[in-house]
Amino acid sequence: MWRKVIIGLIVVGVVWGLTPAEKYAMDSHGSSPLGNVSPPRILQGWNLVESQNFDDGAIPAGWEINDANGDQCTWVVVSEPTDPFTPGCWDGSPFLQYSDDECDTDSDDWIMTAIFSISNGDSTYLVYDFDFEELGSGSPIEYGDVMIGTSDDGVNWNWTVVVSYTEDMGENCDAMVGPVEVTGNYARWAFRYWEETPSNWAWGWYIDNVEVYHYTTEVGIAERTAGAFRSFSVYPNPAAGRTSISFALERDASVRLEVLDVAGRILETLENGYLTAGSYSFEVSENSGIYFVRLTVNGESKIERLVVVK
Repeated sequence: MWRKVIIGLIVVGVVWGLTPAEKYAMDSHGSSPLGNVSPPRILQGWNLVESQNFDDGAIPAGWEINDANGDQCTWVVVSEPTDPFTPGCWDGSPFLQYSDDECDTDSDDWIMTAIFSISNGDSTYLVYDFDFEELGSGSPIEYGDVMIGTSDDGVNWNWTVVVSYTEDMGENCDAMVGPVEVTGNYARWAFRYWEETPSNWAWGWYIDNVEVYHYTTEVGIAERTAGAFRSFSVYPNPAAGRTSISFALERDASVRLEVLDVAGRILETLENGYLTAGSYSFEVSENSGIYFVRLTVNGESKIERLVVVK
């Protein structure tokens, strides 16, 4: 199910102001504002906000679509590529796709990630697999924009183009976009496929394995953690049987609790809703292996490593 959302002002231009965290990313890992370098997915000092591989075959919860031209042909999760094209990054599982061949209209279609909380001066970056195939002829026709949106109220958004693709960009597995510095109270990323002039032949955009990362100062982390949850534990760890996952909320909050495998795939969602202040406990029983338990409270995530030996 897709939903229309109100889009605010679009501010076009590449954002590349280096904070200390961003300079670390550049110096240590060779990240690129063009999104064409494959870095480690998690950089030192950064928090994983969201990880989506679309394997459940649906648009993720919290994501929103804007079908700007209203033709109801827009972004979808598919189980295989549109024939005859096969992206090199495709692992055989479902992925996100905009097919210009199928829509064949004056496209302007956005898909936006879930909203997360920020403070002025924070930074964010995105890592994903993509294949952008613009097979039209003549002057540039189709564009693919990766954008960062910021908002003070979570309703009215300002958008900045960080990377713009056109013509036949081809594929890139583990492409990094950013880091970018953000201001406001909320942020989210977006992918926009649009046409300067309608075309009669272009494949479209393949997207998979999207991860969003957030960096803030240690003071900001302490303040935000204290305001959301005061404890988070996974015990026993290592575990030989059932494991207890416990946390306590200082105040009412939106909470998502997940168990992930070492590849970042979500295996279980233990909680996904709005909880009142108080203490909570969940039990899991996993097979032998290494896992990650991710607790996300009001858009801020903490991750604990879990080892199971049976």
